[in-house]
Amino acid sequence: EGSVGRADYALFLRNLLPAYETMERELCRHYAAPALCALTRAEIFRAPALITDLETLAGAAWWRDLPLLPAGREYAARIAHAAADDPALLIAHAYVRYLGDLNGGRLLKKRLARYEWLPAGAVAFYEFPEISDISGFIAAYRAAIDRAAALLPSCAGVIAEAAIAFRLNIAVSKTVLAAAA
Repeated sequence: EGSVGRADYALFLRNLLPAYETMERELCRHYAAPALCALTRAEIFRAPALITDLETLAGAAWWRDLPLLPAGREYAARIAHAAADDPALLIAHAYVRYLGDLNGGRLLKKRLARYEWLPAGAVAFYEFPEISDISGFIAAYRAAIDRAAALLPSCAGVIAEAAIAFRLNIAVSKTVLAAAA
């Protein structure tokens, strides 16, 4: 924890970005699907906030200067594959990423604020300015996920995909830590 630096954090965000870009693109593409329309909420889309943070942390050429590691590429590819195979599997990725961001984002923002290397404005990823009641939104989004799952003949695929999403998240973190070492 104490050895995390600005470049390491930027590398982490850079390797999360493709997963968000892919998930958000696929959620919009499959918006008409009854199980996905309530989960496609622009106010929680994180790709624009990630880009803002990357520009603040690493400059306008972040996309060239920060490598996309295999784990970041694999995460995005998995989301694209899941959406092509069965768009309802996006429920799992929305659950893992968005509820994680909403629940843990405030805590992570506070922890990051302790670091002197963090410039002001480099925590957009953890801010949800269009949501006035985070706790209420979390409850409503969780209920929307439950309703979406209830529309499916079986939740087994979504549950299995959520396990994959958790593993991919861990892989991104471990790969970034290894690259930073």
